Amino acid sequence: MVIALLVLVDDAVVVVESIYYRLQRDVKGMDAAIQSLREVFAPVTTSMLTTVAVFLPLMLLEDIMGEFMKLIPMTVTILYYWLVWLKYIGCYHPM
Repeated sequence: MVIALLVLVDDAVVVVESIYYRLQRDVKGMDAAIQSLREVFAPVTTSMLTTVAVFLPLMLLEDIMGEFMKLIPMTVTILYYWLVWLKYIGCYHPM
């Protein structure tokens, strides 16, 4: 679970650094965010999907251990998909 959180922090740093790089090059706020997200979408999404793929086999465990361990991959998967939506789709529709 800690590894999953570290990957999330790492992905967030990649996105923020890309936006900061564009802001330093005089690209305005939302345009910098959209351009950056288009640039880092594939690497960050692939990173998230590989982390989810590592945790999904834990859902196949049986008995009591399977019932207990099922919560971890479910939590990681739901969290990652929600963050993908928040980072990419939520950026295009600011509130």
